[in-house]
Amino acid sequence: MIISYDILDNEAAWRDETEAPATAAFNARLRTRYGLSRSEGGSKGDNNHLKGRHRSRRWALESAYCTDRTYGTRDARDRTGDGDWLRATDIGISGAEHHAVSRRLDAAVRAGQLPELAEWFGSFDGSTVVGWFEGHTSSSDDSHLFHIHIGWWTQYADDAGFFDRLYEILTGDDMSEEDVITGASKLFDLGAARTPGTGRNFAQDFDRMVQNALGGQLSALSSKLDGQATVIHALADAVNAGGGNIDTAAILARIDDRAAEDAARDAAHAAEVEQLQDEIADLRKKLAAAAHAEADALDAAPAGS
Repeated sequence: MIISYDILDNEAAWRDETEAPATAAFNARLRTRYGLSRSEGGSKGDNNHLKGRHRSRRWALESAYCTDRTYGTRDARDRTGDGDWLRATDIGISGAEHHAVSRRLDAAVRAGQLPELAEWFGSFDGSTVVGWFEGHTSSSDDSHLFHIHIGWWTQYADDAGFFDRLYEILTGDDMSEEDVITGASKLFDLGAARTPGTGRNFAQDFDRMVQNALGGQLSALSSKLDGQATVIHALADAVNAGGGNIDTAAILARIDDRAAEDAARDAAHAAEVEQLQDEIADLRKKLAAAAHAEADALDAAPAGS
């Protein structure tokens, strides 16, 4: 059964459905990240969605056209939070990216990293729909071979911390240091595209920042080992010479000199890391501002999914 928008608009519960601020910001970030339109990355379902988390709790309970009043209304986590908030998002991506996102999402849910998530559906291979529904593995219709659906308990619809964590898992931005180094170009392609004329390669800067941070730790360890090696070599020379006098003052002075050299190098690395961190933080602010501006500029037309 498909109800026209003219009919649906006659109900205040339909008209009052809205994205919580944290949900809106999250959707805008996804659209920016994957180059999606609002219909490919939004929360308000179209007139095919007559139940579920693409609808608000109030609509599910009050609308004459709801086909399942229990869906998204029974659990205690769905009974708190604003009754007009939408509780789901679709991500219109397919192919290899879709499969990778689905696998990251599945692993995180099974590991208990996303207790705020009530449901998700996607595919690992483009032929079988997989997912999770309210505490157990599940599946859904074949449309989820071509888009990923995620839904959360109502009480978390305005939880910015949850959405930050979810965004990192979906996009792979929660990778290890080694993964970040090898994938830095991909992470900052969008940022470079949105900051023309800067003369900076943020991917290379990010590589260098991480490598320098690790280099500082290795330098400190190297300093200790070099100092110990100096003492050992001096003692070995003394033993070989038949136990002659050891100039401990000279040894200690050399250790001090080497430590000073390492400290200076570490300080230079730290300064460069700090500068790059400031620049990357500024880039992230610009990207977030662009995402918010996009969300403000787009109209509130219902999203197909």
